[in-house]
Amino acid sequence: LLPKRNFKSHNLSAMRSFFQQLATEGAEINAERGRFDLTEKQFNDVHSDLSKVVTFSTATLNAAEMLNQLEDKFKLPVTTTATALKRLQGELIGLELQNMSTGTALAMALRQEGLALRPLKPKGGQLQLHVMLYDASIDTWPVGWKSPASKKKLAPKMFDSLNIEIANYTLEQALEAIVPRIGVPLILDQWILGQLQIDPSKIDVKLSRHKTFLKAALDRVLNQARLIGELRVDELGTPFYWVTQFGKNSLRAE
Repeated sequence: LLPKRNFKSHNLSAMRSFFQQLATEGAEINAERGRFDLTEKQFNDVHSDLSKVVTFSTATLNAAEMLNQLEDKFKLPVTTTATALKRLQGELIGLELQNMSTGTALAMALRQEGLALRPLKPKGGQLQLHVMLYDASIDTWPVGWKSPASKKKLAPKMFDSLNIEIANYTLEQALEAIVPRIGVPLILDQWILGQLQIDPSKIDVKLSRHKTFLKAALDRVLNQARLIGELRVDELGTPFYWVTQFGKNSLRAE
């Protein structure tokens, strides 16, 4: 009889495995587990590692090059699969993620290649950051988080009230006109755009002239392209506007 674990005489293999795990995990073997099946300390270690700032430009790098530069910042080892490794060598990220936290920035860059980041702690093994193929059924490190602060406090310029009219514009042109005014970066989920074959340069949008918040105008033109925006923060609390698919499969920030 052991704390939180009992073994019977016919189950010696399970008991042997337990003591092997105990040798590597110590007291944490009985600790409560949360997200990613990690203890609170393990999750905090991961969050700390992914809260460092991206100090270099990412726009002209692919995901593999970005990851190589970030590995020097991590205390935890980074692992991957052979299939994921091939995808890392894909096209340029095309996003400027400098000054963003490493966790959110890496989640964005990996997602563009159909990849994701998941913290792993194998039994008897070392806590690690694992790069894997994206699978909607598996919980992975998110692209940003829900902030306890109000949206108006996070992005006050998005709630400026203006007379706005949009006519004879594509979504791409409308975003070019609106985004410089909102005061936070707007980042398109390029993976979803590719999956749903949504091309912002070929989708016409319109908005009849009336006084409205910038955020409301932005959301209305995004909806015309089957997209939805959400104000999120990275691991450092820096806000950004994440634009992804509209509908029941749209993952909301937690």
